[in-house]
Amino acid sequence: RGGALGAAQRCAMAVAAGRPGAVEFGLSPLCALGEKPGVGPHAGVFQRRCRPIVLDSTVVRAHACAAGALPCPADSPDQALGRSRGGFSSKIHVLVDALGNPLRFVVTAGQVADVTQAPTLLAGQSATHAIMDKAYDANAVLDLLSGQAILPVIPPKAHRIVQREYDRHLYKERHLVECCIGKLKQFRRVFSRFDKTVRRFLNFIQFAAVLIWLR
Repeated sequence: RGGALGAAQRCAMAVAAGRPGAVEFGLSPLCALGEKPGVGPHAGVFQRRCRPIVLDSTVVRAHACAAGALPCPADSPDQALGRSRGGFSSKIHVLVDALGNPLRFVVTAGQVADVTQAPTLLAGQSATHAIMDKAYDANAVLDLLSGQAILPVIPPKAHRIVQREYDRHLYKERHLVECCIGKLKQFRRVFSRFDKTVRRFLNFIQFAAVLIWLR
């Protein structure tokens, strides 16, 4: 993977406009699950048929020293700090490609629901499938995916009257985002937040993600 990407392309990153807690990489989702583009006799067919992206989130505990940042107009008022079942925490929402490489991040307070950040993560994405757990099973998300010609791979919630069918085999690939989160949390400054400002916390998440891409 490292040889196929130029240094400038690997490190191209941009802060999403108007969202201080959103960060994305200037990279497109890769095409195949477990295959490199253009490899194998049926690679072209496989790439056209399956180019999934995967979403999930993880809560990270915030140390007491993370509180008390001075107000800054460029940051969110709460500095993406809140209280969830895990206590004083932040939540990292992650989008990865078909090989488990990180593409986009959003950091919010720990109590923020996963589904609220799906539009930010999915905006402008080009893929055939979007794999998510049932926390993202909402009509707004399904309509957004339909508008972008992306097939949802989301288990329906139990309270739905009509239990929507989904690709159970492809859903098993959701482990890709879990593995990516595990790699990110190998860095101490990611699995436990010490930074007072969300910008500084995101800067280190970007640095850790670049290291994952360069492996």
